[in-house]
Amino acid sequence: WWDAVCEAMTGLAGKIDLGAIYAMAVDGTSGSIVLVDAQGTPVTPGLLYNDARAREQAARIAEAAPPTSGAHGASSGLAKLLYLQAQPAARNARHVHNQAEWIAGRLTGRYGIGDENNCLKLGYDVLQRRWPEWLDTLRVKRAWLPEVVVPGTSLGTVSANVARRFGLAPQCRIAAGTIA
Repeated sequence: WWDAVCEAMTGLAGKIDLGAIYAMAVDGTSGSIVLVDAQGTPVTPGLLYNDARAREQAARIAEAAPPTSGAHGASSGLAKLLYLQAQPAARNARHVHNQAEWIAGRLTGRYGIGDENNCLKLGYDVLQRRWPEWLDTLRVKRAWLPEVVVPGTSLGTVSANVARRFGLAPQCRIAAGTIA
């Protein structure tokens, strides 16, 4: 995912002045997830939105989640999280992110933050604006779940390293979600 960002930024640099960008937001498929350590380094492979290996976990979710939850199905982020948290590599995990959240983390140097849209398939209840209690029946590692913010919330500015690498202005802001 990061290689694709670097390639896109390099391509854009030949067409526009990246130093003139005031703000950016990262979009992606919310069912794709990866577990990362405290520094944002992936400790598991990224599982794409259409990966349906977590059928057993999806059956458990079907028993616990209300029918209106976006966490249903073997390709949901929550099913993949339950699958990954049982893997040995997960012992070093600190956060679960979809690819948009992870990329935003790479841009800012801040991890553990997600937006309401991207957290729906992890089971986030956007109407109550909280992680629901039924997640506990599934033994979800709550400490790994992102702090959830409203789409468009500023996550901070690009890190100094990212600004230098891509020629972005140091005050270029990264927004959560798909609106800036």
